[in-house]
Amino acid sequence: MVIPMELVEFAPMSRPRHKKISDGIKSILKIKRTLIERKELHFRCCRVNDMMCIIALFGLVLMIIDTEFRLNEISKMSVIIIRPLISISTVILIGLVVYYRILDSRLYATNNHIADWRVTLTVRDLLMTICEVIVCSIHPFPYIVKSSSFGGVVWLEMVLTLPSK
Repeated sequence: MVIPMELVEFAPMSRPRHKKISDGIKSILKIKRTLIERKELHFRCCRVNDMMCIIALFGLVLMIIDTEFRLNEISKMSVIIIRPLISISTVILIGLVVYYRILDSRLYATNNHIADWRVTLTVRDLLMTICEVIVCSIHPFPYIVKSSSFGGVVWLEMVLTLPSK
């Protein structure tokens, strides 16, 4: 049976050597903490990425069902139930996108030994996050809109429905 061994600070016989060993152990413990934090952040990034994929697919399936119901004029009641679910999944997806970007910046800061992750934020990263939020926020209105005589609202709904697919 193998017993796991932890790094433990001990008291040596002579003073000068104690200082050198103590500094070495402190640096090893600091590296150990950094590696554990890096692994944890990487695992969280993967988990958030998986959740984003599941939520996006859920919204996509709901959009397909909603479009089929509207095209076949099956039931107006289902549109009342499905569209708010699409909006809720969109809001959750936007929150997960922002959270993923924060985790990614923290992981980058940990990998490059930067003390504060907010230093790693660049204008390009912020613009990419804003673009992702805008793209993820495209979805049809969560309520039924009466169509006008010119079909303007119907056209707007189709413009908002197609990119969300």
